[in-house]
Amino acid sequence: SDLAIGGSIGMLAGALMGTIPRLRAIADPFLSAIHPVPKIAILPVVMALLGIGDASRIAVISLGVFFPMMINTLGGVRSINQTYLDVARNYGASGFRLFSRIMLPASLPMILSGTRIALNMGLLVTITTEITGARRGLGALIWTSWEVLRMDLLYATLVVIMVLGVSCNLLVKFLTQAFAPWSVDRRR
Repeated sequence: SDLAIGGSIGMLAGALMGTIPRLRAIADPFLSAIHPVPKIAILPVVMALLGIGDASRIAVISLGVFFPMMINTLGGVRSINQTYLDVARNYGASGFRLFSRIMLPASLPMILSGTRIALNMGLLVTITTEITGARRGLGALIWTSWEVLRMDLLYATLVVIMVLGVSCNLLVKFLTQAFAPWSVDRRR
């Protein structure tokens, strides 16, 4: 759910900023200031605002996922050739039809690329937040195995994290082949 919240808000923000230059001009300085701050560094502030628990964890993970999705969606929307949009408008496309027939397919490869980065960022931030104070999860398992010097358990957990990372990348590769086959590099 953390990934879906941050990813969908990031995709929506990127699409809006890509289509509304004034919104982009207003939001860009704020987003540029927040983006480089390590998301785990924001955790104490978020915990002070939302309390200790799942709400603060969800907020920090969502924030970590938001930026890759927003930046890639914005880049995808901005890279659409204006001629395509003009032709579609000349043929009467507007609103949802313009979005679903031109903007979404044209920006989908960049959105999927952002999804790949966002999934890995979400995994990273999730594990980091679990290390800092959770009682369960992979991050907590890493910390506990380190405290009791169970190196076998520590390495096994790291292997599980690697498998999750590879699985996320394979999932996005599959989604790209299924929904944006024109963007898949067929060269070997």
